[in-house]
Amino acid sequence: MNFGISLNKLSSCAIFRGIAVLTKHACARLKSLCVVGNMSKYKPNVVPLFVRILNKVIAVFLILYGGYGLYINDLALPDKRGWVLHLSDEPLWIMYSAFICGALVYLAEVIDHYDKRDNEHKYKNFGKVVGKTGWGLFIISLTLWVYHAT
Repeated sequence: MNFGISLNKLSSCAIFRGIAVLTKHACARLKSLCVVGNMSKYKPNVVPLFVRILNKVIAVFLILYGGYGLYINDLALPDKRGWVLHLSDEPLWIMYSAFICGALVYLAEVIDHYDKRDNEHKYKNFGKVVGKTGWGLFIISLTLWVYHAT
C-alpha cells in the first residue's frame, strides 16, 4: 500500500494487522490510521453553557405550552403572517406528541454534554430518529386538522 509517505517516515511506523502505529512526525500524513499515545484518548464533547440553557428553556416551553393547550383543548399555533391555527381533540394530541419529540431532541444534546462516555453517535442517532418521528407527527396532526376542518 502506498500512503504517499517517504521511506524514512515509514521507518518510524510499525504496521500491526493493518493499523499503523506512528510517531507524531509520521502521523501528519496518516491521521485516519494513526494511534499515538495521547492521540488515541477519547475527549468528550462540550456544549456551551448558553446552548445548554437555551435547549432546556425551549424543551420546557414546548412541554408547558403543549400541556396548557391540552388542558384547555385548544392549541394556538401562530405563523409569521398573523394567522393563528387552533388545534383541538385528535390533532392536538398528535401535535403534543410532536412537541414531546422536539423537547426530547433538545434535552438529548444537554444530556450528551454531561455523559462523558464515548457514545455521542448514540445521542446523534437518537436525535435523528426522534426528530423525524416528531416531524412526521407534526405533518399527521396538520393533515388531520385539515380533514376535520372540511
